[in-house]
Amino acid sequence: MIEQLKYSAAAPTGLWTVARFSYATKPGQSVVGKLARAWSAMRSRAPTSCSIDVRLVSNQAAASELTECVKRLAQAVSVKPWAIGSDEERLTKAAGLPQQQQKAFWLALQFETGAGSRFAAEERVLAEISKWSESDLLHGVLRLREYVRARMRPEHAGQAITRRAVFLQYGAYSSDVLLPCPAALVQVERPIKRQSAALAIQAMSDGVQFTALHGQGGIGKTTVLQEIRALLPEGSSMVVFDCYGGGTYQDPSAFRHRATDAYMQLINQTAIQLGLPLLLARSGGDDMPRLFVRRLEHAAAALRAQQPGALLVIAIDAADNAIIAADGREPAERAFVLDFVRIETIPENVRFIVSARTGRMSQLDLPTSYKHIELSPFDLSQTTEFVSRRLHTSAQWITDFHDLSGGVPRVQSYALDQLEGGPEAVLNLLRPTGKNLNDVFSARLDAATKKSGRGDVNRLCAGLITMPRPVPIDALAQVAELQPAQVLDICSDLAPGVKLRDTLLSFADEDFEEFLRQRDATEMAAAQEAAASWMYAQCAVNPYAAMHVAQALVTTDRHAELIELVDRDSSPTIIVDPVIRREAEIVRLRLAIQVCRTVRDVPRALQFVLRGAEGMKTEAALRDLLLANPEMAAAFAFETVGRLLLSDPKQMDRHGPFLFHRIAFYARSGDAAMVREGRRMLNAWLDARRTHQASKQRRPEAWPIGYEHIGCLVESTLLTSGVDSAFKVLRSWRPSITIALAVGLQLPTKLINAGYAELVESVCASDDLHPIGRLLCSVPLANSGREVPGAALSDGLAAVCRRRSFIRKHFDQRHSTESRDGALLRTALAAAEILVARKVPCPAVDFLLEELSAPSCGASISAAAMSRVSWTCCSAVLLCSASEAVMTLRRRTSSQGWSIPTIRKTGHLHGRAFASLNRNMTLN
Repeated sequence: MIEQLKYSAAAPTGLWTVARFSYATKPGQSVVGKLARAWSAMRSRAPTSCSIDVRLVSNQAAASELTECVKRLAQAVSVKPWAIGSDEERLTKAAGLPQQQQKAFWLALQFETGAGSRFAAEERVLAEISKWSESDLLHGVLRLREYVRARMRPEHAGQAITRRAVFLQYGAYSSDVLLPCPAALVQVERPIKRQSAALAIQAMSDGVQFTALHGQGGIGKTTVLQEIRALLPEGSSMVVFDCYGGGTYQDPSAFRHRATDAYMQLINQTAIQLGLPLLLARSGGDDMPRLFVRRLEHAAAALRAQQPGALLVIAIDAADNAIIAADGREPAERAFVLDFVRIETIPENVRFIVSARTGRMSQLDLPTSYKHIELSPFDLSQTTEFVSRRLHTSAQWITDFHDLSGGVPRVQSYALDQLEGGPEAVLNLLRPTGKNLNDVFSARLDAATKKSGRGDVNRLCAGLITMPRPVPIDALAQVAELQPAQVLDICSDLAPGVKLRDTLLSFADEDFEEFLRQRDATEMAAAQEAAASWMYAQCAVNPYAAMHVAQALVTTDRHAELIELVDRDSSPTIIVDPVIRREAEIVRLRLAIQVCRTVRDVPRALQFVLRGAEGMKTEAALRDLLLANPEMAAAFAFETVGRLLLSDPKQMDRHGPFLFHRIAFYARSGDAAMVREGRRMLNAWLDARRTHQASKQRRPEAWPIGYEHIGCLVESTLLTSGVDSAFKVLRSWRPSITIALAVGLQLPTKLINAGYAELVESVCASDDLHPIGRLLCSVPLANSGREVPGAALSDGLAAVCRRRSFIRKHFDQRHSTESRDGALLRTALAAAEILVARKVPCPAVDFLLEELSAPSCGASISAAAMSRVSWTCCSAVLLCSASEAVMTLRRRTSSQGWSIPTIRKTGHLHGRAFASLNRNMTLN
């Protein structure tokens, strides 16, 4: 293709005439002469079968006399001299081509001019871009313009502007920074037409903006997306985000489930396809979903200006894999697709499509606005078309093949790969009753096992599942206790389920991976331990081991080795790439901090925070660590917080947690002046938060306030202004009962541990305190060894028991024991234990145990709770006769299937109680 671009801003309504097209101040310098010369030179170098098109592209229209003249030249039957002075003579003379080339040149010449040209469309797009006001967009455009303008100066003459040179202006060395999650999808030539694709196109044409494609494994969801792309209206654009990534979706160096990388990919891929400014700055602190929506609005407006009626389709392929990858992290992370599907306000010419397995659709938690389209297997006609592209056979064979394969495209593809044995061998593979994907995979695995041995194949498969992919051959060989040549042989037998690329192994498709993942759990656990041991031993000399060792140690609960590793080498110098090395360092530090927080080693956790900041020499990395640990940052690194976060208006919605914790810190330090100053800062932040919540752009996940933060405010008020003021602050938050319960469950223990037990006792003595609140204060006081009135425990326990429906509702809905209701029940049970141990008669104890032993609760009560209930029941022997205790115990445990030996195993029955109960149960 040869294109000559001619743009006129001064006379956009001018015409391209024969005279203008052939005019030249020097021979051969006319527009048609330059095009003809370039065409001739390219034609002399191109293969004889190659067709070379020539195009004049201009915002000025071509006169009819010019287009008609070129048409006559192209249709000329023979080469003949044209009349002197005619339009044909002027054009052929200006072209300067030999006679034998004239006809071919005029046939290749085309005009794309006037209002319908790309210039007209680009003018509309540029006019739309000029309306944009976002600083991030304008900054990128202006910076690129300045760079290009500088390269146009005489001192840079002859120097090309390369892609890498442009990237370097923004601190990037390749497109990987701008497109961090490229698709690894296999393009299918001439995909079989599916009814589901037609349904999706029809729905989008009818105005449906949100579509969910789902089906069983191997049904062809990715291929249907390719078919949808081909069926879109003219001028439409489709961006597909590949969540599986050829099996790399769980690779920590190439995560696809995180919002920053995913939205960066979507934004820039859309910009590239539509010719719009790129998102050049990577910032984890940005609100990526909102930024994505803003860029989507710009892209939609530009597409509308360029091609009215066209659609912009954003497709998330294999969305369920993003959730699997996020859940597999330690700790679990949030997949970007969960926020993506919650975007409900998009431009009218934009469509969203997500695809996933039918069995995992519930994980996406799709809103009701999504139209569900389930993909069906091939029908007989589609199977016939699919088979005919691979071999010629009888209609009966195709019918048998269709029935045995169930019409599942991937089963058919795997079976047809066995054609070297002939058509009958393909059917034999599926006989006698047909096979699904798992059957095909089992057969492939059995064939590999016969060649290499079951133990070798099982260890290799377990290692390939548990190790981050792609896996180097030598790493997998050492973990699986095999030679590299053996690994290659087994992987060859497992092909095409396993693929090899540049000495790296991964899965070719999700179905085979899922099949192996469901196999022997014992083998998987052994592989995890072997991988962790190998990585820990090799992390100083092997980049792959260095990148993944921290996650492997946490997965196998080898916390001491992780701490030792981070103490010794927090930054893996063996990793040459500074970006990957920084990612590995951040992973090590975050996991080490998590472990330290679990064991309450706050000083060492802070040490890792500061070491990470010093080692990475980046404020962004420190910002991320501080945001994840506001309590420690407020107490030990508030100056850094002030420099990095509180002075950054982009981080304003994240300021609150630090301000709450800092006020509590000042109160514990006895600095009343700083408490007042902290409250003024906090009030200003709360005012801004209220303004944000009142705006139309309100986002519920932004400007977070948790129960622990309100607890910090109550704590600071209690320490500086007394009990009454603390109650007033607590009651000012809504919903008051929920917040009061959450704060009551956390704050008393925190204050007692900090040495403020007497202050908690003064709270207990307040007449304004609800009995349940007094219970929440009394139990931790009693556990700490303080003297607590029995009335405080019994009255509080009675108040809990009056909420009988709450107890049963808790178990009916299977709430977690870590929930507020679960914590309240644990506290009530602890109060019952204390009362029994003190020999204080209390009807509420009996009532609580009756409720916890009820059939509706028994199915949900944990082993630990059962143990505590049994201990409390049997301890009643100390307060009443043994026979009465036996009847009580039998009544409470009969529905649960508990027995005295079972209760005895809990270790809570002391000898006298057990002997008495055992004797009386025998008599009764």
